[in-house]
Amino acid sequence: MVIIMAMMVTDVNAACPGIEEYDSCLSSARDINSVPPTDCCDYIAQVAAQDGGPQCLCDLAIAGEELGLDIQAARALPGKCNVQNPTGFVCSKSNPFL
Repeated sequence: MVIIMAMMVTDVNAACPGIEEYDSCLSSARDINSVPPTDCCDYIAQVAAQDGGPQCLCDLAIAGEELGLDIQAARALPGKCNVQNPTGFVCSKSNPFL
């Protein structure tokens, strides 16, 4: 059962882009007062529109704290980019390994 659960988590996260894909967003994810560049917002909108995209963005924000990102700044990026989360979505850890 544990192996199956680990495989499911891996499969879900395999669809999520790695932090290197968010290169244009990194400076904005370190400073809550910064305005994200257009290419960052375009990419966030693209990820958010995919199945599971909002949770991918959430997981990145939570995991990014270890990489020097400001978790509040990273979590604020979708809103700054006018990307709306689905109704009822709450950003929380979905991956127990994060």
